[in-house]
Amino acid sequence: MIDLASPLEPLHRGFLDSPGGFAWWYADLTTVDGDGVVLIWSFGLPFLPGQSLGPRNGAAQPARVRPSINVNVYKGGQRVFYLLQELPEEQATWVPGTETVHIGQSTFTSERAGDLRHLVAHIDCPIPGSDHRLKAHMRVSAPHIRYAGPHASEQAPHHWSPLAGPSEGEFEATCGDWSVHMQGRAYHDRNGGHRPMHELGIRHWIWGRGAYGAKDRIYYLLWPEDGGRPEAHGFTIHEDGTVTRHVLRTRTRGGWLSRYGRWLPRTVELSEGGRPWVTVQRRHLVDSSSFYVRTLTEHLYDDQPTSHGVAEMVWPRHIDGPLIRHLVPMAVHHTGRPNHPMVGWFNGPTRTRMDRLRLLLDQPHLSITDREASEDADMSEVS
Repeated sequence: MIDLASPLEPLHRGFLDSPGGFAWWYADLTTVDGDGVVLIWSFGLPFLPGQSLGPRNGAAQPARVRPSINVNVYKGGQRVFYLLQELPEEQATWVPGTETVHIGQSTFTSERAGDLRHLVAHIDCPIPGSDHRLKAHMRVSAPHIRYAGPHASEQAPHHWSPLAGPSEGEFEATCGDWSVHMQGRAYHDRNGGHRPMHELGIRHWIWGRGAYGAKDRIYYLLWPEDGGRPEAHGFTIHEDGTVTRHVLRTRTRGGWLSRYGRWLPRTVELSEGGRPWVTVQRRHLVDSSSFYVRTLTEHLYDDQPTSHGVAEMVWPRHIDGPLIRHLVPMAVHHTGRPNHPMVGWFNGPTRTRMDRLRLLLDQPHLSITDREASEDADMSEVS
């Protein structure tokens, strides 16, 4: 269910023309205080309204027609800035032979130079319902990932590639009189698919990353749609960019039920060969819907200090589901066509009345318990 693609070549451009396909690049940064930023630039982002519904109705669009930019900034355990902006196809370019992408007046460059990977993002976006623009910059320089393989074939339905080794990054942004400047541990990867995400055979997954001293550790837990045994993959990225792959076992402890009926674990314990690998604890829920949850986390190790990280849970079959199909458009700003009347309340710094209401609604939901789940129980509690 997971195909690790070679980071030595640009993401396969055939994803752009695949009906229902997708291509996105991801970067995050967390400070020593646990604040952070998540940045995604993409073609055919599966979470855009209608992107998954189209294939289900026999009207799948190629990824290239839906370029977008997503910016999230978190401070004190809350989201303080949000923007999900979709632009017309003609306003986006992916420079052939590179991983330089121009979307509107923003430019994202991820390139290899010798043993290093450099990510530079220059963001310049209008804010709906405002005369202000988001002006932001993110810079990361890190050891280039070196993974001996095996690598995904060009025909594999889903490619995932970590691109940057352990590194420090910097993010700064202004929007009117709002501003932020962060420095911290950075992470950068990419995803591409030939098919819609809900056709990849994944019922749901948990992904996350955190610092492990001078190294990074990433985990991918995947539950198949056919009810088979879940997969638990771990990756250690070393200081020089080399990658060690791990086969993990999983236990979850505690959790809560979201307003959408999703059971979300409070603690995930990962082990290898009977020895602890990492324990991940939820600190703050910062994004929640019927198909997607993002949390800021703490990573606990036996031999390293606690570190901060980011984690997500995704339920592909519920993307574009009827439960929230008419709500998601409120959060997406389209620069080339009419928008939902409420879009200005959801995009930009979180200082408007509706943003304060949304922050309140995004807090943990119905109940917290202390039940446990184990891999031997097929991890069915996390469903």
